Amino acid sequence: MRPIISILLVIWFSACDSSKHESNNSQQVQSQIENSSSKGNLEIGSYAPDFSFPNPEGKHISVSDFKGKYLFLDFWASWCTPCRKENPDFVKIYDQFRGQNFEILGIALDKKRENWIDAIKADGLEWPQVSDLKYFDSEIIELYNIQSVPTTILLDPQGKIIAKNLHAKDLENLLSDIF
Repeated sequence: MRPIISILLVIWFSACDSSKHESNNSQQVQSQIENSSSKGNLEIGSYAPDFSFPNPEGKHISVSDFKGKYLFLDFWASWCTPCRKENPDFVKIYDQFRGQNFEILGIALDKKRENWIDAIKADGLEWPQVSDLKYFDSEIIELYNIQSVPTTILLDPQGKIIAKNLHAKDLENLLSDIF
Protein backbone atom coordinates (compact mmCIF):
# COMPACT_ATOMS: atom_id res chain seq x y z
CA MET A 1 0.00 0.00 0.00
CA ARG A 2 2.91 2.36 0.75
CA PRO A 3 4.13 2.48 -2.89
CA ILE A 4 0.63 3.50 -4.03
CA ILE A 5 0.61 6.39 -1.58
CA SER A 6 4.08 7.47 -2.76
CA ILE A 7 2.92 7.39 -6.36
CA LEU A 8 -0.16 9.43 -5.62
CA LEU A 9 1.88 12.00 -3.70
CA VAL A 10 4.37 12.34 -6.56
CA ILE A 11 1.53 12.87 -9.02
CA TRP A 12 -0.29 15.32 -6.73
CA PHE A 13 2.78 17.45 -6.02
CA SER A 14 3.75 17.44 -9.69
CA ALA A 15 0.33 18.79 -10.60
CA CYS A 16 0.22 21.38 -7.80
CA ASP A 17 3.68 22.93 -7.75
CA SER A 18 2.56 26.15 -6.08
CA SER A 19 -0.53 27.40 -4.32
CA LYS A 20 -0.52 30.64 -6.39
CA HIS A 21 -1.27 28.71 -9.55
CA GLU A 22 -3.53 26.06 -8.02
CA SER A 23 -6.63 26.82 -10.09
CA ASN A 24 -4.54 27.04 -13.27
CA ASN A 25 -2.88 23.70 -12.39
CA SER A 26 -6.27 22.13 -11.72
CA GLN A 27 -7.42 23.21 -15.16
CA GLN A 28 -4.22 21.83 -16.72
CA VAL A 29 -4.60 18.50 -14.91
CA GLN A 30 -8.24 18.24 -16.00
CA SER A 31 -7.26 19.04 -19.58
CA GLN A 32 -4.51 16.39 -19.48
CA ILE A 33 -6.96 13.79 -18.16
CA GLU A 34 -9.49 14.58 -20.89
CA ASN A 35 -6.79 14.61 -23.57
CA SER A 36 -5.34 11.33 -22.33
CA SER A 37 -8.75 9.65 -22.22
CA SER A 38 -9.54 10.65 -25.79
CA LYS A 39 -6.28 9.17 -27.13
CA GLY A 40 -6.28 5.99 -25.11
CA ASN A 41 -6.68 4.87 -21.56
CA LEU A 42 -3.33 5.78 -20.02
CA GLU A 43 -4.53 6.46 -16.51
CA ILE A 44 -2.81 5.09 -13.43
CA GLY A 45 -4.12 1.56 -12.97
CA SER A 46 -4.84 0.93 -16.65
CA TYR A 47 -2.92 -1.55 -18.75
CA ALA A 48 -0.20 -0.11 -20.97
CA PRO A 49 -0.78 -0.61 -24.70
CA ASP A 50 1.55 -3.12 -26.31
CA PHE A 51 3.79 -2.21 -29.24
CA SER A 52 6.73 -3.74 -31.04
CA PHE A 53 9.70 -1.76 -32.41
CA PRO A 54 13.14 -2.83 -33.59
CA ASN A 55 16.23 -2.56 -31.42
CA PRO A 56 19.55 -1.40 -32.94
CA GLU A 57 20.20 -4.94 -34.22
CA GLY A 58 16.78 -5.09 -35.92
CA LYS A 59 15.13 -7.50 -33.46
CA HIS A 60 11.60 -6.45 -32.49
CA ILE A 61 10.98 -5.90 -28.78
CA SER A 62 7.51 -5.51 -27.23
CA VAL A 63 6.23 -4.24 -23.90
CA SER A 64 4.66 -7.69 -23.42
CA ASP A 65 8.16 -9.23 -23.52
CA PHE A 66 8.66 -7.82 -20.02
CA LYS A 67 5.52 -9.17 -18.31
CA GLY A 68 6.37 -10.26 -14.80
CA LYS A 69 8.82 -7.37 -14.25
CA TYR A 70 8.51 -3.76 -13.25
CA LEU A 71 9.14 -1.93 -16.52
CA PHE A 72 10.19 1.70 -16.83
CA LEU A 73 9.31 3.08 -20.27
CA ASP A 74 11.67 5.94 -21.10
CA PHE A 75 10.59 7.96 -24.15
CA TRP A 76 13.66 9.97 -25.14
CA ALA A 77 15.71 11.19 -28.11
CA SER A 78 19.37 11.70 -28.93
CA TRP A 79 18.72 15.40 -29.59
CA CYS A 80 16.85 15.93 -26.27
CA THR A 81 19.15 17.75 -23.82
CA PRO A 82 17.01 17.07 -20.70
CA CYS A 83 16.83 13.39 -21.66
CA ARG A 84 20.59 13.13 -22.07
CA LYS A 85 21.27 15.01 -18.81
CA GLU A 86 19.16 12.53 -16.84
CA ASN A 87 20.61 9.41 -18.47
CA PRO A 88 23.58 9.13 -16.05
CA ASP A 89 21.11 9.01 -13.15
CA PHE A 90 19.04 6.34 -14.91
CA VAL A 91 22.23 4.34 -15.50
CA LYS A 92 22.91 4.36 -11.72
CA ILE A 93 19.32 3.33 -10.96
CA TYR A 94 19.48 0.56 -13.55
CA ASP A 95 22.71 -0.76 -12.04
CA GLN A 96 21.16 -0.66 -8.57
CA PHE A 97 17.84 -2.40 -9.37
CA ARG A 98 18.27 -4.49 -12.53
CA GLY A 99 18.70 -7.75 -10.62
CA GLN A 100 15.48 -7.15 -8.70
CA ASN A 101 12.70 -7.81 -11.21
CA PHE A 102 13.18 -4.38 -12.84
CA GLU A 103 13.92 -3.41 -16.42
CA ILE A 104 14.05 -0.24 -18.49
CA LEU A 105 12.92 0.00 -22.10
CA GLY A 106 14.19 3.05 -23.96
CA ILE A 107 11.95 4.26 -26.78
CA ALA A 108 13.81 6.80 -28.92
CA LEU A 109 11.97 9.40 -30.98
CA ASP A 110 14.78 9.91 -33.42
CA LYS A 111 15.07 10.23 -37.20
CA LYS A 112 18.70 9.28 -37.75
CA ARG A 113 19.87 5.81 -36.78
CA GLU A 114 23.48 6.95 -36.40
CA ASN A 115 22.57 9.67 -33.89
CA TRP A 116 20.44 7.20 -31.91
CA ILE A 117 23.20 4.54 -31.78
CA ASP A 118 25.86 7.13 -30.90
CA ALA A 119 23.76 8.46 -28.01
CA ILE A 120 23.18 4.95 -26.63
CA LYS A 121 26.93 4.30 -26.65
CA ALA A 122 27.95 7.74 -25.36
CA ASP A 123 25.50 7.61 -22.46
CA GLY A 124 26.27 3.97 -21.57
CA LEU A 125 22.65 2.80 -21.88
CA GLU A 126 22.81 -0.94 -21.28
CA TRP A 127 19.06 -1.59 -21.16
CA PRO A 128 16.99 -2.53 -24.21
CA GLN A 129 16.48 0.29 -26.72
CA VAL A 130 13.96 0.51 -29.57
CA SER A 131 12.99 3.02 -32.24
CA ASP A 132 11.10 3.10 -35.50
CA LEU A 133 13.12 6.23 -36.41
CA LYS A 134 9.96 8.13 -37.35
CA TYR A 135 10.47 10.98 -34.86
CA PHE A 136 7.10 12.45 -33.88
CA ASP A 137 5.41 10.67 -36.80
CA SER A 138 5.80 7.40 -34.90
CA GLU A 139 2.63 5.48 -34.03
CA ILE A 140 3.84 5.48 -30.42
CA ILE A 141 3.07 9.21 -30.17
CA GLU A 142 -0.68 8.67 -30.41
CA LEU A 143 -0.69 5.28 -28.70
CA TYR A 144 0.92 6.73 -25.56
CA ASN A 145 -0.24 10.34 -26.00
CA ILE A 146 3.35 11.62 -26.00
CA GLN A 147 3.43 15.41 -25.95
CA SER A 148 7.17 15.84 -25.43
CA VAL A 149 10.34 14.07 -24.36
CA PRO A 150 11.39 13.02 -21.88
CA THR A 151 8.23 11.14 -20.94
CA THR A 152 8.38 8.19 -18.57
CA ILE A 153 5.90 5.54 -17.46
CA LEU A 154 6.39 2.84 -14.82
CA LEU A 155 4.51 -0.45 -15.21
CA ASP A 156 3.95 -3.13 -12.60
CA PRO A 157 4.67 -6.81 -13.38
CA GLN A 158 1.15 -7.24 -14.81
CA GLY A 159 1.65 -4.36 -17.26
CA LYS A 160 -0.46 -1.82 -15.38
CA ILE A 161 0.61 1.82 -15.23
CA ILE A 162 1.60 2.71 -11.67
CA ALA A 163 3.39 6.05 -12.24
CA LYS A 164 4.00 8.57 -14.98
CA ASN A 165 6.53 11.33 -15.70
CA LEU A 166 9.01 10.30 -13.04
CA HIS A 167 12.40 11.92 -12.84
CA ALA A 168 15.36 9.82 -11.74
CA LYS A 169 15.13 10.69 -8.03
CA ASP A 170 11.38 9.93 -7.99
CA LEU A 171 12.00 6.59 -9.71
CA GLU A 172 14.78 5.69 -7.29
CA ASN A 173 12.58 6.49 -4.26
CA LEU A 174 9.67 4.51 -5.67
CA LEU A 175 11.82 1.49 -6.49
CA SER A 176 13.36 1.65 -3.00
CA ASP A 177 9.82 1.43 -1.58
CA ILE A 178 8.95 -1.49 -3.87
CA PHE A 179 12.14 -3.51 -3.36
